[in-house]
Amino acid sequence: MSTDETTTTDAAATHAAANETAESVRAHLAAFGSEIPPFNVIIPSRVFLSAYVRIENLQQGRVCYQDFPGGIFPGGPRECERSWLLDVVGSAQTGDDGSTRFLLTDFLCEGFEISDLGLPVGIVATPLMNSPVWLTAGTTVIRLPNGNGNVEIRVFSWRPGGDPSPRAWFSWRLLVPGFIRDPDFGPT
Repeated sequence: MSTDETTTTDAAATHAAANETAESVRAHLAAFGSEIPPFNVIIPSRVFLSAYVRIENLQQGRVCYQDFPGGIFPGGPRECERSWLLDVVGSAQTGDDGSTRFLLTDFLCEGFEISDLGLPVGIVATPLMNSPVWLTAGTTVIRLPNGNGNVEIRVFSWRPGGDPSPRAWFSWRLLVPGFIRDPDFGPT
């Protein structure tokens, strides 16, 4: 057996053992009523239980606004403008009552400034559970007197019968237009 084959075999065995350890910890926590989201062990020599908190992407895009003359159906004039779009992906867990609230800035690196927030704010939440769970999600744009802003994100988890589903893990993705100052790159 060559050195490369031995290394590959050793790495595969180590990876399998790390995943087995992680699954054992997951089963132990489940016995106490705590479910953690599925994950894969990427670095077998370091088995740790943590999920990504957030991933952000800042890019330019176009935002189109259209009046709704009757209040329901589009038909008014459209206005399109270029805007910075902040795309943030994260994971979180609902509380014992099946709900959670958090601010967008809780998931951004230190120093981000968000001002002149626009609409629409898009939010999608996806359960990370082994049992059936439904999620509802909503947002509120917060405009501060100093011109900066934030977005409050609310997520509720439900069991199939309609009762709240406590401690439900989920991933979320939010897209918001606005003026954003990234501390690593300066004003955008």
